[in-house]
Amino acid sequence: MVAGLPGTGLGGIFYLLSALIMPLGELVMLCLGKSNKKRWKCVFGQFSLAIGILGGFFVTGWIIALLIKKIGGTYAQNAANNIIEVKTFAISTTTLLCVVFAIEILHLLFRKTRPTV
Repeated sequence: MVAGLPGTGLGGIFYLLSALIMPLGELVMLCLGKSNKKRWKCVFGQFSLAIGILGGFFVTGWIIALLIKKIGGTYAQNAANNIIEVKTFAISTTTLLCVVFAIEILHLLFRKTRPTV
């Protein structure tokens, strides 16, 4: 079993995508007149955390690649070039999209109608 990188699972990818898209949603709220300074402060905080996490991924991969290159050897060179592969994020993101899509389909199929009063 391989543990992988923290934050690249479904929960981590969901948080990152949500936090990175948050400013777009808040711009829509601004156009509708439902935005305020307090909401923008929250959006900026979450967006900043997501950027920090992505920066942490990049720096961690860069440092590990440098350490592997110092060890030397052909295997080390190849491993250093593929430290954080895109497919890790692609698989997690695809799985997340499948889960969200399945939930939305189930919601449409089993939606309860509210009785009218």
